[in-house]
Amino acid sequence: MTFSNQPQHDISSYVNQLQLSPNTKQRAEVILLDADRVGLTSRKAPESLIAAALYIACILEDERRTQKQIGQVTGVSPHTIQTRYRQLVHELEIRSG
Repeated sequence: MTFSNQPQHDISSYVNQLQLSPNTKQRAEVILLDADRVGLTSRKAPESLIAAALYIACILEDERRTQKQIGQVTGVSPHTIQTRYRQLVHELEIRSG
């Protein structure tokens, strides 16, 4: 995953560690692209956005993982994942279960 103003970040290792499907990975990548398109990635830690996008994608694809599980793999605190989750869901108008 490449953000327009940040170095390349690959979510594949996170997806593998969390044992997620290719559909969930693709959904997370689309969320990240949409976030970048509307300017939500500016001045945000890429890992926090990736973690939140994975969390949302897991919900949407019915591959539930907790914020704690995602945080352990990505190194992002559950609180930060929740903050970014709320921001992405609100700004991108995502309906997430």
